Amino acid sequence: MSPQPQEMTPPRRPLDIKIGSMLLLPNRRVKAILKDNGTLNIFAEAAIRGEEELLLYSIQLPTLQRSAIQLIHPSLSSKPYCLVIFARLREPGAKTYELRKIPIYLTLESRLQMEVWYVLLKCYAMPELYGPPSTDPSDSFRCHRSLSLRVVEGRRLHRPVSAGDSMREKEMDTYCEVLIEGDLRGRTSIKRSTLRPVWTEDFEFR
Repeated sequence: MSPQPQEMTPPRRPLDIKIGSMLLLPNRRVKAILKDNGTLNIFAEAAIRGEEELLLYSIQLPTLQRSAIQLIHPSLSSKPYCLVIFARLREPGAKTYELRKIPIYLTLESRLQMEVWYVLLKCYAMPELYGPPSTDPSDSFRCHRSLSLRVVEGRRLHRPVSAGDSMREKEMDTYCEVLIEGDLRGRTSIKRSTLRPVWTEDFEFR
């Protein structure tokens, strides 16, 4: 008696975990769909009902570290509820398949929506593991990283003076930018007409 051929089970299609409408900065309305396999698809919303939606980005969250998903400090945007995904993608129109780190800025309609998306996206990303090189997972540990800082004041600032420049130094406007690993993460307010600006502004990044 010959063995019965086994039926091939078709691969399960990933399920939608969350679907939401948001704004892709600077000003494009998009729909984001998060799958249970960690894929985040971002579509341009159709301008006309029934029109096919255009896939803009397909991000594999399990290939990203959790630190690649960040909340945007309000000083960098006129929109209050923003997050950024530093995804590794092939640039649109590029002739090579080299992946580049591309920041994708998204803004939500409320703080609650922003926090929900932020937590879900981080859940599918890779946690940062620290410890000595080892094949035993128990030898490594996870670490939640956050940074709090205060920008107090600026000292020894000098305004570039060109030939024939009659502007006085007191007319210099100044602000300070906060960069973390080369990425702009915060900006102070502008202090007008001073070379000794005092900000005393607090920033927190997580």
